[in-house]
Amino acid sequence: EAAPEGEMAVAGRQYRRLLAVSVSQPEGLTARELQWLYDYLEVAAADAVLSAQPILPDAASYWLDMAQDSPPIAVSRRRPGEGPNILHFSPQPIARRLAVQIEWLEERILQAEVVGLARDGELLDPDTSGLPEGLTPVEVLSLLRRLRDRWVSPPLRAQQRRKHQYTVQVSAGLKAIWEIGRGNQTSIAEWLVFNESPGGYAILCVGGVDGALSAGMILALRRDASQPWSICVVRWIRSDNPDQVELGLQVVSQGYTSVSIGFRGGEARNTSPALMLPPMAAVRPHLALVTHAGTYVSRRFLLVHEGAQLYVAQGRVLGLDMQTAAIELFQYEIDPYPI
Repeated sequence: EAAPEGEMAVAGRQYRRLLAVSVSQPEGLTARELQWLYDYLEVAAADAVLSAQPILPDAASYWLDMAQDSPPIAVSRRRPGEGPNILHFSPQPIARRLAVQIEWLEERILQAEVVGLARDGELLDPDTSGLPEGLTPVEVLSLLRRLRDRWVSPPLRAQQRRKHQYTVQVSAGLKAIWEIGRGNQTSIAEWLVFNESPGGYAILCVGGVDGALSAGMILALRRDASQPWSICVVRWIRSDNPDQVELGLQVVSQGYTSVSIGFRGGEARNTSPALMLPPMAAVRPHLALVTHAGTYVSRRFLLVHEGAQLYVAQGRVLGLDMQTAAIELFQYEIDPYPI
């Protein structure tokens, strides 16, 4: 007996929802972000396209073989075969919805800053925004931008991985790395590198993890105490059991300096810890700062470095390069006209 039409529609929407989550690189999302995304797709998943025929453009479409137990594969990574079991999927219509909501949210956050409201407060009304609760506006904006980029153009591996196996020292979390940069003692763990490319690492911990790990957080890595720290962002986390954790890391800097910053218009009277990163050839032409998410609230800020001599300067943000649930990374210059 055939299922009623209403039940078929619900089942189709739920299947699109699962596929949309699958192509969002869920291992790169925090638990809160993943729950928010699942709630968001309860309605938005109906916009996704599911077809037995190829979907254009290829750059934003996926395919899966219904006879195989495997996730959707981006057409840009591997062309589909032929046969009745091949199904095509595209989340691009959801990405178009995201673009409108991103613009609306950017304007709302800007208005909140102008009138002095807390930018990280719960400013979103689900009835007017069409967005679920559970994340702050800044967190929602960061997540929507990442989802839009992944759904419009699935990321391709630009650099070849090389298999390696050697131990490294690891420090996780901005505050812990900042303390190391100031010469203070903090916890350093030993991990195993098993994949490496010029742009990042895949590392493995098999002895249990001390402390919390989450996608989007900052992490420092080096071979031994004679080497400088590489500053990385955790792109994904995988774990089949509690005693074995894999991390995918994107290198954002070779070396860093611990500084303190305070933004104009910020609520806190105290400065916040930050990592000052040197320029990277062909990637980042200017100095950059890594701060906790929500620190960046205006273009101008005060920068303090407590070295052999105290250094104080006013900086001006040039652009936000990266925003995750845990950190913000932005390029800056020393303001030639401090006020």
